[in-house]
Amino acid sequence: MKLHAKNVLYSSKSYRNLLSFKDVHLNGYYIETDNEKNVEYLYITKLYLNKKQVLEKLLTFSYGLYRTYINRLKHILL
Repeated sequence: MKLHAKNVLYSSKSYRNLLSFKDVHLNGYYIETDNEKNVEYLYITKLYLNKKQVLEKLLTFSYGLYRTYINRLKHILL
């Protein structure tokens, strides 16, 4: 899954960075939640040939945040 975002606050030294739902949607992805055996997950999906594909399955923490890993492709300083 590749995601492009124009305005992002990211720190490689930080344990937490925020990604907006708007950025996810602008890249053609959809977000939904589901429960499996009383564990909540956030799915990032995309439609491909009218079929939904799950690209990321993110586990939720007890305090309501989800976790994933982000790899930076390019570093640009303005």
